[in-house]
Order: sequence, then C-alpha cells, then structure tokens
Amino acid sequence: MDLTNSTDVVLNMTWVALNGSATGNSPIQMYALSWDNGIASNNETSIVLAEANITNFTVNGVIGGTTYRFAVRAKNIYGWGNYSSVTIVVPVDKPGKTDTPTLALSPLDATQVQVSWNLPNEHSSPITSYDILFMTSSGSMVYELTRCDGSLPSVVADRSCSVPMATLRNLTLLPRDSLIRAQVRATNARGTGQYSEINTAGATIETEPTNLTVVSIDVPSTTNNATMAVWTALTGSSRGGMNVLITQYEVYWDQSNDTWVSLANTTNLN
Repeated sequence: MDLTNSTDVVLNMTWVALNGSATGNSPIQMYALSWDNGIASNNETSIVLAEANITNFTVNGVIGGTTYRFAVRAKNIYGWGNYSSVTIVVPVDKPGKTDTPTLALSPLDATQVQVSWNLPNEHSSPITSYDILFMTSSGSMVYELTRCDGSLPSVVADRSCSVPMATLRNLTLLPRDSLIRAQVRATNARGTGQYSEINTAGATIETEPTNLTVVSIDVPSTTNNATMAVWTALTGSSRGGMNVLITQYEVYWDQSNDTWVSLANTTNLN
C-alpha cells in the first residue's frame, strides 16, 4: 500500500487494483480495507474500514507515533479472496515551521552571539538536524558550520549555538551596528519543515573602538616633572557599536626617543 501525502493525523491509503488472472478471471466488484484500529494487543486486521469499488481510502484522526496494521482484499462474483500481507504504518510527518530565532549576546561570553530557537512541532518524529542560516550584506543566506552546524547532536539537543562576533563580521560583511539576522528549519525522518521567519530584532554587529581624537595636554596641570594628557571619551557607534561600553583606555608614549611603549591602563580620561 502507498502512503503518499499521509501525515501524523491523516493516512491516505492507496493500493493497486487487481488485473489479469489475479482477478480470478472475473471482474472485481469491490475491495475491503481492514485495520486493527491501533490496538496494540490486536495483531489482526479484523476491523473493516471500507467495502467499495475503490483503490484508496483516507483514515482521519489517527494518533501520531501509534502503530497501525492494514490489509486489503478483493471480491468478485464468486466471493472474497484472501487478504493481502499486513502493512504496518506509524503516522508521522515532517516538522512544522520553526519559530523565529532569537539572537543575543551570549550570557557566558559577550564577544559571541548566541542563536536559539524553540522546538518546532515534531509531528511524532524526533528532530534529527537543523539548518541555521545567516543573512549577509548582499541579502543572501549562508551557513556557519564551524560553530552552528545543525547536524551536531549538541546543537540539536540545545537548540542553540554561539558564534564569535569576529566570525560573523567576516561571514556577513555587515557594517557596525547592523542587525544580525538568521533563520532556522528542522529535519526529521519524514523530511524538512519550513524555514522560520527572519528575526527583526536582536544582537547587532560590534567591532573594536575607532581611533580617538588627538590627545591634548592640560597645560595648567603640567609641571617640569609631570605632564597631564587628556582625551575625549568615545561615544555612540565609535565605541565599537551603539551598545558597546568602553572598559578602559591604554595610554602610550614615545619616551622622547620615538620608541612607543604602554604607559598606563585607565578608565579615566586623563
């Protein structure tokens, strides 16, 4: 029997009509489709679903993941023939459409972007893999298989993966502060579901800070033994992104001999 177009709640049963000597050399009047109604203790297909001159029948309301047994037989003017061999069916379907993924800075490492998504409807067949795609600056969708390989058991189980920000910058070629966008779909033994919608909010591309303006000297605070250097704080996107905070400034000097060395690390502006 053919189960094309069946799902985890509907079974479309189709069988091939008898012909030639298989008919008993007498026209077939009807077929009988029988099943066990999914009763585990019933090893016989004793319940008749249909008796008619048909070669297909739709069974509604089956329970996904339940084992069902079917058999069919034919009748001509002389009576009923023997039942076919039993067809065992476990109703399943490909996964449902995955929800829009969430993209956020990883709570474990703020230099990485975590992609996470909800478990889609498995339709009675466990998810075996995911496709995780990122949108580039040109609008194309690409894989990142070093950290977000959706065939890895850990990614399937956690329904998440984390990618370094630097990797995403190189992969997507997006400018700083651009929204990082992705979509996900699931696969099980029956097939592959629909891609999720692409996210419209979440983590954005971040970079290292831009160059500061020229350092100036605070003349009133300068003496023969000490010089106070001051600079303007980076703000907005120049910090490496609108949402990035400057954690410290590193001060260099040339020691009056054109050899530059680090002088101090500070959170101050002088």
